[in-house]
Amino acid sequence: MAIVHSLYVNSCVICNRLFGPRQMMNQHYTPLQKFSQQIFLKREDLSPTGSHKFRYFQKKISQLKSHGVSRIVRSTTGNAGISAAMIGKEFGISVFAVMSEKADLSKARQIELEGGTLIFSESPIKTAKLLSKKLNIPLIRMSQDDRGIAHYESLGNEIIQEIPNARAIVLYCTSGTSTLGIISAYLKSGLICPEIHIVHPGKLYRKQVILKFLQQCHGRAWRFKKGDIERAGKTLQAFGVESSFEGLASFHVGMKLSKDRSPVVVILTGKKWPEGKPENPIRIRSFEDIQKFINSHSLL
Repeated sequence: MAIVHSLYVNSCVICNRLFGPRQMMNQHYTPLQKFSQQIFLKREDLSPTGSHKFRYFQKKISQLKSHGVSRIVRSTTGNAGISAAMIGKEFGISVFAVMSEKADLSKARQIELEGGTLIFSESPIKTAKLLSKKLNIPLIRMSQDDRGIAHYESLGNEIIQEIPNARAIVLYCTSGTSTLGIISAYLKSGLICPEIHIVHPGKLYRKQVILKFLQQCHGRAWRFKKGDIERAGKTLQAFGVESSFEGLASFHVGMKLSKDRSPVVVILTGKKWPEGKPENPIRIRSFEDIQKFINSHSLL
């Protein structure tokens, strides 16, 4: 339900401190697709990089390039690595993408195809931090970059323009950057924020801040099961839409919410990539492997 205006005035003070002044970006708009009278799909999977991560990296990598950066490293489960590699290639910035070999291998393959250096590690975050330190290159982590929240305001602004009467918004959340960007857009617009519902895998960055805003807008955090993903996938496939599991999890929640509220905007945050496996990944399994990689790249 709607939140009283006075609560949002107070929230805007917090928002401005955390997010900074409003920023508008020259972004690619992604289409909004009507699934039913109750549900609309925000097709971030049809973005230039196949996910909503382009909104962050488009601006971030441009900024890094202007500061003379030629290489970056980041840990990834797939979508961020693909977006970073694709946009990095356009700006002439090399991207070291560190991920688990247990992650989606079709996304790993796409990182390679986009020119990224794919590194498999059992501890992607630790490995990325070590490579950043030893090679003296920027470590890009959205969960640690509060300025990056503003890069996702464009997503919230598009929803405001397309569905001004949205009752609820659902999206997959890990770092919380895109979630807070959407909330920031509503708060800075002066509009009443709809219910924000997030779907997450368990670990949630910026947890206290996100849960506070969810409570204020009468949204909540959801978990999902394998069966939920399968049922959502079949429903969307029948509609002619393929999506990554993140989008399917959000769609599952959106179908539940649409039973007693409308309209519901479900953000499909990433596409389903063609099946495939990476051909030339670098595997780091020991300190010796790390040292070898550092030695071979320290003079580049």
